[in-house]
Amino acid sequence: MQKSKALGLIIGLIICSTINMSFTTQDIAISGMWHVTHIVFDGSTESGRKYLSFKEDGTLQGGRIGEAPNKFGTWSYNTETNIISLQDEDPSRQLDEFSVKTLTQTNLVLAGQGMEIHLEKKE
Repeated sequence: MQKSKALGLIIGLIICSTINMSFTTQDIAISGMWHVTHIVFDGSTESGRKYLSFKEDGTLQGGRIGEAPNKFGTWSYNTETNIISLQDEDPSRQLDEFSVKTLTQTNLVLAGQGMEIHLEKKE
């Protein structure tokens, strides 16, 4: 009887941990500095040497790692649709939308426009 109670308690803790993890995943912040580790496009993989800095105020900066930013714009993330929208500061450029495939404390994978962008959080 004691073993079944202990087993039930362990299973209950595992279920609670899993439920808690699914809720905290929603709370992971996209804001911060992300380095592009690689981009998969048309079946080929290209190494990333760029970064994106998602500011908490909704602004976006990007460029080559180690250099000053040379791309500016805004970003927004819709948690219901799991879509991140990136808008260049030049209003004549089209809005880029990507599906958020993976979002953890350290990894972000964006998919859209025939490519997959893999990023690693740096701050």
